[in-house]
Amino acid sequence: MRAHDRPSEPGAERPRPPLHLTAPARPLQHRAALHPAQASALQRVAGNNAVVRTIQRTATVQRAETVAPGDPGYPEKRQRRILGKDQDLTGDNEFFVSQQERDGSYFENPAELTPNLVRAGTVPLRISTARDLAIEDGVNEPKVFFATSTRIGEANAKLKGAVTLVKTSKYLLLTGDRGERKLYQVEPKVQKKGRHGKETQQGLDVRTPQRCNEMAAFVSGAFNPATPGIEKWHIGLARLIDRIDGSSLAADFATAAAAGPDAYLAYGANLSARFQALVQVNPAAVDQALEALGMNEFMPTPNPGDILVTVGYGDAAQEEQRKQNRAAGNDNTFEYHFGTAVASSGGDYVTMENYARRDRDVGLRTGSSGDPLFFFRMYVAAPGADSWHARQVATDGFIGAIVSANLSG
Repeated sequence: MRAHDRPSEPGAERPRPPLHLTAPARPLQHRAALHPAQASALQRVAGNNAVVRTIQRTATVQRAETVAPGDPGYPEKRQRRILGKDQDLTGDNEFFVSQQERDGSYFENPAELTPNLVRAGTVPLRISTARDLAIEDGVNEPKVFFATSTRIGEANAKLKGAVTLVKTSKYLLLTGDRGERKLYQVEPKVQKKGRHGKETQQGLDVRTPQRCNEMAAFVSGAFNPATPGIEKWHIGLARLIDRIDGSSLAADFATAAAAGPDAYLAYGANLSARFQALVQVNPAAVDQALEALGMNEFMPTPNPGDILVTVGYGDAAQEEQRKQNRAAGNDNTFEYHFGTAVASSGGDYVTMENYARRDRDVGLRTGSSGDPLFFFRMYVAAPGADSWHARQVATDGFIGAIVSANLSG
């Protein structure tokens, strides 16, 4: 089960930003198209008109290429050699590595913190429009991705956190009308201070925080983004509503935040209620405002090191229902998810992420460090099912007004 950092006591109030926590939900899963469950989730959030618009966009916006084993254009697997001809790895049945949930856990061995890895010789692949990024395409969580030397160098020049990208000797060879291109397998590398000086971890040995907000700080080098992420939700919604109906809600944020928990919660509930009403009565204006503000499906392509966030809070009634569900132990929602871009190309980009799994045996003892369950994802910076925002909404774990934004933009 996916969880972000659920309040430790049943029925805990949503606190002020510095103490903000989250609740459990299902894992993020890639969806190549808008599935019925995803459409249903969007419908609950934005109404029938928004669903129709999203489906139309999915059909018209150019997407990253998806190729399956056996398709024309499926890349060859190779390994670079210093001397002689590069090695053909057609027979390598462990070339692609991902992780998956089995029997309710992502850990194969909870005591030793080893993940449930899946090694395969062929997998469906998503390839960026410029053919310089690629990643396993499916429901598993990829542990590696593939990129040209240029993209890897650009990414490392911008990444300022604990993670750097390492180009291994393995690569995918893309051929076609645009010639040949080598996309090298990318592994993360981390240098940490240990008992005997600096300790280097690379590849599957890398250990990170499990909580999504701490993971984003780890990868980006920024301070814990939870507080600015929640503020982004408040201020972004306020500016959107102000833009549409001439309100002055953005100017009231500081006053509400300083007035105490009750005023702060009431301010947020009002924002959520007004946004949800606007989506129903004037969806075109909402789209125009979102595009002008660069939020949700209109977020531009992030740079490596940028932190992305999705936050969802309900109106007063929705939050009261969430509180009651938590008290009863059956809440299945969460309030935010963070990820950090680590490579980008045109409208395509790859993130490095993690989230609190609340494994039955491991619990949250790897919440802040020592967790092996990092993974990569590829998104598209355009409206449609493969945008960051649509993929978060498709988890069906957010409620109320759902806002996605780039904290670094």
